[in-house]
Amino acid sequence: MSNSTISQLQKENKELRNLVMLLSHIALTGVFEKTDLPRLPRSDTPAPLPAAMSPFETAQRLREVAVRYAHLSRLCTDRQTVEELEGVSAGLAEAAQRIEAAFSGG
Repeated sequence: MSNSTISQLQKENKELRNLVMLLSHIALTGVFEKTDLPRLPRSDTPAPLPAAMSPFETAQRLREVAVRYAHLSRLCTDRQTVEELEGVSAGLAEAAQRIEAAFSGG
């Protein structure tokens, strides 16, 4: 793996950590302050993560999570939470695209 690929993956890791922090903020705000986050149907429960995933499996998983957050944003009534969830969804989808590009030579 080249140094540029490693550097790009470290950047992606940092950006994904920032998204996780934003999600934590959304959840805490919703639970402790607003308590109006909708509940997803039980059939929408994510599959457990495998012990290891290829970069392309990781990108696919990020896309699946992005879609879940987009669906969740449509169920929210609080405009700020909707905007935050939509932003996280877009960020995850973009991260998936960048990870695929890094490993496909693009």
